[in-house]
Amino acid sequence: MIDLSLYKDKTVAILGLGKTGLSTATAMVESGANVLAWDDSESTRMDAAEQNIPVSDLSQINWGSVDRFVLSPGIPTYAPAPHPVVEIARESGIQPVADVELLFEAQPQAKYIGITGTNGKSTTTALIGHLLQKAGHNVQIGGNLGTAVLDLDPFLKGGIYVLELSSYQLELCHQTRFNMAILLNITEDHIERHGTLENYVAAKMRIFNNQTDQDVAIVGLDDPLCQAIYQGLIGQNLQTTFAISAGQAAPGGVSIVDSEVIDDMEQISHIVGNISDFMTLRGQHNWQNLAAAYTVARLMGERPEKILKHAETFPGLAHRQEVVRDTGTLLFINDSKATNPDSAAKAIASYKNIFWIAGGQAKKKDIKEIEPYFSHIQEAFYIGQDQALLCDLTKDQFPSHLCDTLDKAISAAVQAAKNSPDPAVILLSPAGASWDQFANFEARGDKFKDIVQALQLD
Repeated sequence: MIDLSLYKDKTVAILGLGKTGLSTATAMVESGANVLAWDDSESTRMDAAEQNIPVSDLSQINWGSVDRFVLSPGIPTYAPAPHPVVEIARESGIQPVADVELLFEAQPQAKYIGITGTNGKSTTTALIGHLLQKAGHNVQIGGNLGTAVLDLDPFLKGGIYVLELSSYQLELCHQTRFNMAILLNITEDHIERHGTLENYVAAKMRIFNNQTDQDVAIVGLDDPLCQAIYQGLIGQNLQTTFAISAGQAAPGGVSIVDSEVIDDMEQISHIVGNISDFMTLRGQHNWQNLAAAYTVARLMGERPEKILKHAETFPGLAHRQEVVRDTGTLLFINDSKATNPDSAAKAIASYKNIFWIAGGQAKKKDIKEIEPYFSHIQEAFYIGQDQALLCDLTKDQFPSHLCDTLDKAISAAVQAAKNSPDPAVILLSPAGASWDQFANFEARGDKFKDIVQALQLD
């Protein structure tokens, strides 16, 4: 846990006591701060109190005595409407911050690599950590990926924090400076939280705030919004900026085209190697993730061939095109993390002869990102709240079935796939949120894995 003794005897208000907030409150209490913590959920407050976290109604405290206000990332700051406590704090002249700010304050000697984007953040974060650890660097990985940043260990003589950052976290970062800041992609997402696409883009771009000419920005070129951001950073010339791409040339940067890694970082374009056999990095979207991680490793002084050697050993992440079972004729893939159509499209593009399981809570009323890959899908099996919407969108393209629940969808998909003359892929890539039927996408993916592993297959 990070030592926050710089807040000893200071008053710290904390709103939200989920994983991040509870981690912050625990670190503050252990560091001797005067903690005032609150969550709108009574049961969550009771759980925190049982862990000796002081609970106080933040709408009733004296904000003039508060030195720091830490906000959990999921709580609205502006759109669709700010939380009432956030408004009270701002009226008292106190801006909310993320736990990432506290880490940066407490560990100024460390290096910081930040990764954001609509899709691919977790894989890229884990892959960068993997490559740097293989190369012998002292690295810790956390943030939105899983481990709250204040639960990481402190570095005594430097070290590197590799942090996945959501738009929610970034809008609460004010002073944090990333030595390397990576923006993979931006597609329409979380609009219900940010209010507009412009607000969402602005939150993502905060990852480049506070950078200097000693720092690096790495930006994907594979969507129009990021192309414009890349050109803007080049024009400002505040930091060194590298382009990455999966599918097109990236002058002065790194691209992966037709499975070949092309390094142009020194303005001399050359092919480093072919990654078509890298099982945990299949698909064009993973090429972008690898291009970003490769760029970081090269900037840290690693040799190109060694980087690819280490990348081939990357174990991958659960719920992100995770191979669950392979019978030779049936390949089961758990891509439960694909909670929007853009993310699902990336998985569907990676396979052929797909028997697709999808559904849940739709984030939009179309799946236009998936349409170019309809030919990859043989049949679809839909579940959850918005299954009828998906069925209406695809029933004229391929057989589409309303299955209600995941177990029924898997059973129907297996029966259909068994009749395929070619090896088939049973792909859970929902293109929707999980909250209608599951606690989170992890629970959905775990259920898929449990059912698939228990199947009695001939």
